[in-house]
Amino acid sequence: MHRSAIAPFRPAAFTGVIGVAQRDITPPVGIFARNWGAARHDVASGIHRPLMLVCTVFRSDDNGDPLVLIGADLGWWKSAQDERNLREGILKAIGLDASRLMFCLSHTHAGPGTFSEDAVKPGGEFIIPFLQHVQKMAIEAVQEALASATPGTITWAYGHCSLAVNRDLPEPGGNRYLVGMNPAQPADDTLLTGRITNAEGRITGTIVNYACHPTTLAWDNELISPDYIGAMRETVETATGAPCLFLQGASGELSPGEQYSGNTALADRYGRQLGNAVLSSLEGMLPPVHPWYSKAPWNPARRWGSGGREKIRLTAV
Repeated sequence: MHRSAIAPFRPAAFTGVIGVAQRDITPPVGIFARNWGAARHDVASGIHRPLMLVCTVFRSDDNGDPLVLIGADLGWWKSAQDERNLREGILKAIGLDASRLMFCLSHTHAGPGTFSEDAVKPGGEFIIPFLQHVQKMAIEAVQEALASATPGTITWAYGHCSLAVNRDLPEPGGNRYLVGMNPAQPADDTLLTGRITNAEGRITGTIVNYACHPTTLAWDNELISPDYIGAMRETVETATGAPCLFLQGASGELSPGEQYSGNTALADRYGRQLGNAVLSSLEGMLPPVHPWYSKAPWNPARRWGSGGREKIRLTAV
């Protein structure tokens, strides 16, 4: 193989003080949840799966300032002020600088309304109390994660999952793009999995980064749901016994192949598909303490070869 075709094998790892905590943020049945213009209902009639909030905190040592990463099963913000109120309340309660907090939404399209100005709509009276509840649960999760943080290591692995398809379909004979599966265009199937282990090597948390619109459930669905993320999390957490934090990727043109459905079983099937891909990545990862994990930039001098062919030397660091 020519040297330009060889990529260095450099698994990434971070060792420090890491804590993980999880909270249920499921809203009440009856909350305003009209996320689709084509919907014939305004309020949620039930719960498909609970909405969860997962917090992971990282410190370089016991005295270091924490970096707080939160993932929540929510859709989007329609108001910068609503997001600011939530974030600033967390920062004040924990005593964090704004640069130390990331609050990320899964982008489920089957979640509750989060726009405080929708309080005048049917079920809107639940929105502001719900936002206050999310803030309270986030603060509790950060406090628990900080209090329970122990020496640990997070290691990362790239994998693949074929759940996402390209959803930018050119209109046949027209000049528009339709939101529908385009089999002629490949989809980014990259899956990034982080595994958090304690000093004994036990998994204490996972982080999953994957790009796919949570639009399995649409206007025919009247249930609060994390979409496919719920069954993904259940699959991973059942196998690892630890919380799973989901980070939505850049999914503008990516979605499940069959979407805009009222079938919650379809969302669960998609979730198990992604969850099992995560478990495959976890099974393929090296032990958390291994000489192949690199904490320094790749050194191209760590190679040897002859006759125009090269191999990669895996050197302990």
